[in-house]
Amino acid sequence: MHGPRRGKEAAKKMLLEFREAFPNISFQAYKFPLIAEGDYMVGRWIGGGKHTGVAFDDLAVGKLDKPNTGKEVYFSGTTIFTLQNGKIVDEIGEEQALTALQQLGLVSCPNPGKEIRYDAEGNHI
Repeated sequence: MHGPRRGKEAAKKMLLEFREAFPNISFQAYKFPLIAEGDYMVGRWIGGGKHTGVAFDDLAVGKLDKPNTGKEVYFSGTTIFTLQNGKIVDEIGEEQALTALQQLGLVSCPNPGKEIRYDAEGNHI
């Protein structure tokens, strides 16, 4: 949903701004345990929340240019962390960014009404 971040401070800034826009945002491990092997750890997650905070423009497409739109997003993803000395040094992942952007009304769906939607527990709705 957002562009790449370089460094701890840039990642923290992005997360703080996201939390200001979506104060109740939460993420959790989804159905499967974390998998660790050597210097890698993989996790599947689900999360979401409601835009009740500030305007937010750090999105790949479009922006929420008004505060408190009340729009909700629920999406999942898979993240792969590279570890060195017990610390995360790299992260790459796939999140359902298109699904989230559709839920926010920033990207049109080719077949409106046929969107894939999930609730906060990961159940298809």
